[in-house]
Order: sequence, then C-alpha cells, then structure tokens
Amino acid sequence: MAVREGDAYWFDGASQRGYEHALPKVKLPAGGTTMGDAAGRRMIVVFRAGTPLAAAADSGDPCASLRPPDRARPRFGNLGGAYAEGHCYSRLDLVKGGGHLLKDRGVSGNKQDGADAVVVSRQDPRRGERDGLLRLRYAAARRQGAEALFQSLILKKPVRVYRSCWLGPPYGPVPDPAAPRTTYRYDGCFRVERVLGAAAAA
Repeated sequence: MAVREGDAYWFDGASQRGYEHALPKVKLPAGGTTMGDAAGRRMIVVFRAGTPLAAAADSGDPCASLRPPDRARPRFGNLGGAYAEGHCYSRLDLVKGGGHLLKDRGVSGNKQDGADAVVVSRQDPRRGERDGLLRLRYAAARRQGAEALFQSLILKKPVRVYRSCWLGPPYGPVPDPAAPRTTYRYDGCFRVERVLGAAAAA
C-alpha cells in the first residue's frame, strides 16, 4: 500500500492481525537534524476500534501541538469553602472541584509542590497505619505520594483529608444507600508532623 500526503484508510477485523505499518525514511537536508518544513512532515494515524466518525471536509489547519495538556497543579487549603467539613462527596465531586487531583490514588500532589490532599480508605497495622481521628498515620510508597507528603512537611503546606465510607464508623462516614457506591467525608486540613521510614513505622 503506497501512502501519499492526505491519504487515509480504515479497516477492521482479521486484516489487523499481525499487521505492521511503516513509512519509508526521508533523507534529511545536508547537515540538518529535522525535516524543516512542517508541511513535509508525515505521520500515521490508525483508528483500530470504536465508532467510525466521518469528516465532511478537511479544514486544512495544522495541529498546533501534539503535547498533552498540562497537569493540574495542587491547590492548598480549604479551597474557599468549596467543600464543607463533615459533608460527604463522590470521587467525581472531588476531582471536578479540585479537591483531589486523581481518580484512583490516595495522595494528590507532586514532589515539587507537596501533597494537597489524601484519601484514607484503609487502616493496615502491618504498614504502621493508625487513625485517631484528630491525628493520623498514613503509609505511602515513594511512587504513591510519599515524596509529595515529605515536601508538604518541608514547606509546611496543609493537607486536606477525605475519609472513605469503607472505613466504617467512627472513622469513616456511614454509607448512604442513596449515595454513590463510595463516598468520602471531608475532615478538614491537617499538617504533616513528621515522616518515618519503613523500619520506624513498623
């Protein structure tokens, strides 16, 4: 199959199995490291599954950037009362309102700015976790937000705490049959007092 500028094709089914697609290499200008002219660059876009979507016409406008959108930055504090202490919210409520940046992680934030929020959904004594309601020991691996929590300790940044209904009373909210499967109670802002290593936490 010879692919030329502006060409597109779509196929599905058995023809995809073991299929490989490649464009021939283009000779770069003498001493050059890029193709220079953006109009001469080529790329392959293959739609393998999903609902077909047809375009009536090509606008001809070049794509400004293929760079993914910037990640949201952590927001610290009570967020101007966006979440009421003692009230329960779904995970979607937290993500949409900026209360927690991630849909499926416990620690929200990054190692540069610090952690702005944590979701408490377990108490595992084997990991040294304890919950006294007013004080909390939270375990996290390095890739699960430990560095962000350490940065909050250094920068003295407040951390919002949301407790899951899966904890059960008195630690978590009482499950509401009319509410989403998992709800999270906002328990206000805490501060990181210290960070322990794995041996000290045991």
